[in-house]
Amino acid sequence: MANPIIVVASVLKPVDDVRLYEKFALSLGQTNKYDINIIGFSTKNTPFQYNIKYFPIFNFRRMSIHRVLAPIHYWICLRKLQPDLIIVTTAELLPVSCIYKMLFRCKVIYDVQENHYRNIIYNNHYAFLFKWFLALSVRGLESILKYSVDYIIYAERCYEQELRFTSRNYSILENKYKPIKSALVGTSTSIRNFLYSGTINENYGIFEAIAVFRSLYELDDKLHLTIIGHCSYKPTLIKLKNLVKESKNIQLVSGEEPVAHDQIVDQILHSDLGIIAYRSNPSTKNCIPTRMYEYLALQLPMIIPHNPAWEKICNHYKAAISIDFLNNHPTELMETINQYNFYPQGIDDQVVWKKEEHQLLEIIDSVLS
Repeated sequence: MANPIIVVASVLKPVDDVRLYEKFALSLGQTNKYDINIIGFSTKNTPFQYNIKYFPIFNFRRMSIHRVLAPIHYWICLRKLQPDLIIVTTAELLPVSCIYKMLFRCKVIYDVQENHYRNIIYNNHYAFLFKWFLALSVRGLESILKYSVDYIIYAERCYEQELRFTSRNYSILENKYKPIKSALVGTSTSIRNFLYSGTINENYGIFEAIAVFRSLYELDDKLHLTIIGHCSYKPTLIKLKNLVKESKNIQLVSGEEPVAHDQIVDQILHSDLGIIAYRSNPSTKNCIPTRMYEYLALQLPMIIPHNPAWEKICNHYKAAISIDFLNNHPTELMETINQYNFYPQGIDDQVVWKKEEHQLLEIIDSVLS
């Protein structure tokens, strides 16, 4: 009997995305019970995995006429693959997925990776009237089509209350760190190499992080900052490049193409302290950044903003120092960094993708049974 065919699909995430590939596809692939296919954005970093196939059928700018055609290309790919289960991760692919389900009797899981409504409203990427139209359209789609999907997965605990899709079967599978290769965790005797990693966005505090680093650099010119990650919003990328091009102590590894996750993990392992500087924003204030779980799992000390949800997690491991990024006191912060005893007891399984992996396998078995 042939293995069930599973499709994991996203419009803007690359086919080697951390959640799509490393957490979902690799976790399911290790069972050898499914034929796994990832439909997503094109990337230069497509990995090789004998039991996973990749379909990088999307390649366009965030605001592009070609994006309007994405559902058509997605439909063609679904007809070719004939999946038994679709795990769809973006709202704009929900209608096509649900239509396919009605016509061909497959199952659909909606993996809610973000609160699309809040992200559109509170991030200034669109004109005022258009962003409200877009946000309300997305919220309407999700509200109607939630009754057509077989299961809902939340990537954040806060989505359970923010989205209120709980009339359907659901689980919360947070973006905890899934080790994909062995990593030696060491403790640096001095903190010199600072790191900003992951998605680069103004609301994620990239310029606040640079400002705090520069204030510390004025006290110690041996400090170095590496910025590594994907910046999809071109005006922010241009502004960032102009800001750091004259700075010998700041290295930028970024562009409009995603950066391989392996490369980011390697940089974490070679850094002494991570900076997470998210601005206070309703779209992210209740979310736990993936980069925070990565830093925790690899025992990288952190500077974070004051946020009760983040501080609760980090204080448990003595992993971070909380500061006000807009009212920073460099001398005091430098003294605290040098004297703080980070991770005295190490970490535990609560920060890694272990329990979540077990839950995922149970969900897939249940939906397909």
